[in-house]
Amino acid sequence: MPIIRAKDGTGISFSDQGSGRAVLFLHGWLMSKKVWHFQLPLSSSLRIITLDLRGHGASDSPDFSYAACLGDIEELLAHLAIKDVVVVGWSMGSQLAIKASTQLQERISGLILVGATACFCSSDGYSGGLPAKEARGMAIRLKRDYREASRHFFRSMFSTQELASLSLKDIAAQTAASLPPLQISLAALHELTDADLRDLLADIHISVLLLHGAEDSICPAGAAEFMAERLPQAALKIMPSAGHAPFLSAVEQFNAEVTAFVRTLNGRH
Repeated sequence: MPIIRAKDGTGISFSDQGSGRAVLFLHGWLMSKKVWHFQLPLSSSLRIITLDLRGHGASDSPDFSYAACLGDIEELLAHLAIKDVVVVGWSMGSQLAIKASTQLQERISGLILVGATACFCSSDGYSGGLPAKEARGMAIRLKRDYREASRHFFRSMFSTQELASLSLKDIAAQTAASLPPLQISLAALHELTDADLRDLLADIHISVLLLHGAEDSICPAGAAEFMAERLPQAALKIMPSAGHAPFLSAVEQFNAEVTAFVRTLNGRH
C-alpha cells in the first residue's frame, strides 16, 4: 500500500481504488483500513480511499490524537489532489468525520456517519451515550489483557441475531489487522470518550446520512437520533437487528445506501 508523509514525518498508509466521486472511509477504534474490505467493490463506480489512522495498521505510531489525524487527512487529500470528497466515518471515525467537516468544509460535500456518536458518555440531560464507567472499564480491561479485551470488543460489535447467523472468524480473517500498540489504543480511547462534539452539529450545513444498527450496544441508537435532530440536513436510517458494524453484517444494504447517498450529491459541490 502507498505511504504519504505527514507534516511531522509520520508515515500514513492508504489505498486509492477506482474512479468517480471520491469517498474517504475512516475506521474505528482498534481497527484499520482493512475493516472496509467489503466496501472495496464500490470502486467499480466510485473512487474508494481508505487510510490507516496513525498508529493503526501499516501507519507509523509515534503518537495519536484527533488533531494529528485531522492533519493527516488534510495532507492525504492534498496529496491526492481531491477537492470534493464524501467522508464515511464509523464509530471513532465518525467523530473525526464530524471534526473534519468543520475544519475542511471547502473539501467535504457529504458525510455518512455509521454507528456514530457526538458524545460517547452520557451525562445529565444527555442519554445518547454509555455511562462514563464503561469507558473506564474498557481502559482497565485493555491494560489487564489487551488481546482478550480486543476479542471481547470485536464480539460486542455484533447483535445477538448477527452472532447467531454470521461467522465472526471469517469476517475477522478478511477485515482484522494487527492490533495497534497498547499506548495508541489507550490514547485513542481517551480521545473517543472525552470528545464532546454536540455543539458542532448545528454548523454542519452539508448532507449527512446517519446509518445505525438498532441493536448497537457500543454507541446506542439514541446517539444517532440525537444527531439527526440537530444536524441541519440529516437523514437517519436505523438498520433492524444490526449491531455496531452494519457494513460488516449487512454488506449489500450498506453498500447500496452509500451508493444511493453519493448519487444524491451528484452535481453538488
